[in-house]
Amino acid sequence: MRFKRRSDKEQRPTAFYQPPADGEAEADTQTGDSAPSATPASAKKNEAEKPRRNGKLLRPLWWSLPIVVVALAVGIYMTALPVWAWNTGRSARSGNNEGALNSYSKQIYWGDLGPASWVAHYNAGTQHVKLDHPDEAVAELRIAWDRVPKAKQIEDGRIETYSYECTVRMNLALALEKQGDVAMSTDRAHAAEIYKEMGEVVAPCQSAASTQNQQNQNQQGGGGGADADKAHDRAQQKQQQAQKQENQDKDKDKQNQDKDKQNQDKDKQNQDKDK
Repeated sequence: MRFKRRSDKEQRPTAFYQPPADGEAEADTQTGDSAPSATPASAKKNEAEKPRRNGKLLRPLWWSLPIVVVALAVGIYMTALPVWAWNTGRSARSGNNEGALNSYSKQIYWGDLGPASWVAHYNAGTQHVKLDHPDEAVAELRIAWDRVPKAKQIEDGRIETYSYECTVRMNLALALEKQGDVAMSTDRAHAAEIYKEMGEVVAPCQSAASTQNQQNQNQQGGGGGADADKAHDRAQQKQQQAQKQENQDKDKDKQNQDKDKQNQDKDKQNQDKDK
């Protein structure tokens, strides 16, 4: 059986013929163009019906981007700083007070940016107390005292014992006590003023019971206000001791001045006799 070879005119076209749509057939008839289209009509229809992206819909996303970034930064700040302080506290409890002080001092800058700006100053001041740096401790704890949330007043002149304010007051009192002890060797009058301030700082945190009743409670293991009562009593005792020694020093100075005057008078009398 022989196969007949097709001529060049009978060769199959390179692109398969797709029947045109009704509208396109009419247009081809009118224009006289009878060449078949290589693009399917359904594809053209889908491209025509495909919705275009509207840039206005993306504008709220761009506007909210700064808010998202700020919220993320605040979240990181509120999480990282407490974790940093907690790790530093572990170092302090292990006995590395110098390292803890260095870390707390660095936290002061970042802590001042947040709502709890008193915490870093309190921690740094407490480490200064442990390291016997009374002047630095008093300076940091005064800042913490100014910024700490104020405790609720439970009665006239007394505030809640277990409060952040009383915690700061107690450590400030300890720092003032160390500062007064240093001043006792050079200026007892100034030391008496420091001990007086120490008592005033810790007084609102005392217990409601009298000193005698509080002492009995302390012997029985009583709770809140016990440390404040002890610190207040200690401040009064040291203030009285400083004032007493100051008076004794004044009396000695007066006696020495009187002796010097008497000696001067005797010398003058002896000079008169020699004449």
